[in-house]
Amino acid sequence: SIAATHSFSIIVSSVNDIPTISNIASLTINEDQELTGITFQVNDVESSNLTITIQSSNKDLFPENSQNITLSSATEGTSYTLATASRDLTLALMPSKNQSGSANITIVVSDGIDITSTSFSVTVNQEYDTPEISAIANITTNEDTESDPIVFTVSNPYKASLTVTIAAPDAQYITLMSATATNNPLTTASESESFTLTLLPTLNNTDSVTITVTVNNGTEYVTQTFTMDVTPVNDAPTISSIQDQHINEDQQTDAINITVTDADKEQLTIEVQSSNTGLIPSDAAHITLSNSGSGTTYTLVTDPGSLTLVLMPLSNKNGSAA
Repeated sequence: SIAATHSFSIIVSSVNDIPTISNIASLTINEDQELTGITFQVNDVESSNLTITIQSSNKDLFPENSQNITLSSATEGTSYTLATASRDLTLALMPSKNQSGSANITIVVSDGIDITSTSFSVTVNQEYDTPEISAIANITTNEDTESDPIVFTVSNPYKASLTVTIAAPDAQYITLMSATATNNPLTTASESESFTLTLLPTLNNTDSVTITVTVNNGTEYVTQTFTMDVTPVNDAPTISSIQDQHINEDQQTDAINITVTDADKEQLTIEVQSSNTGLIPSDAAHITLSNSGSGTTYTLVTDPGSLTLVLMPLSNKNGSAA
């Protein structure tokens, strides 16, 4: 038999193969914690130069920069856009400070012709941070005098309600003011707000006063203390009121009870003067002032307390004197 043969050519045209990315499961972290060690693999049967870009669907939570998204391999360093050959890569994600929520992280791989991508979700759990109070310096005020305004700021990253309370056992009056209210305690829903505080020491107090500022967000609280030094100021002594006295000529008054006090508890000098010395001379024979320990005189140095006063007009005189 006779065989016949025929030859022909087959041309196989090159078709670009799309890069591949391994899948990444959904992940969960707590607020302000870094998510590290996210490993995945990129492959391309033809290319040794792949560009990997990381994209975030929530740029407030995960901004697209090298501080919040870190992509690294064994040789190419760290970036969120990386040219690399097929290999295993490691991704780290750092949420923005005090931010919580969720984001879809998309890994895009390009070989210069075709692009492929895969996405996974990251949930950042909210955690309540302790609120903050700006520093408050110690202050000084005079006795029985209201302090100068004390301005401080409280901040709350979550914009939840904050309750600001002032405790000062040795303060007579506490005035706490915000931009919208005056009260103690005060509640604010602002992320950051300034307050103005004034304090009045208790009457005649000259000791240091300890003030405690407490800020509570319902879950966490913070306190700060400062002192108010009170500078003593001399207090004027006081005398009890005395009713007008009526007597007959050549008689002396009954004993007139007088109470003298001094908030500073200092020794007092009491002097009795007559406006009409022709009726009642200002001397010990006609004005008798006494207490239990200081004898009899019309000028008396004494501690605060009770005194008795007796007035004896001149003989055969009448009229009035103050």
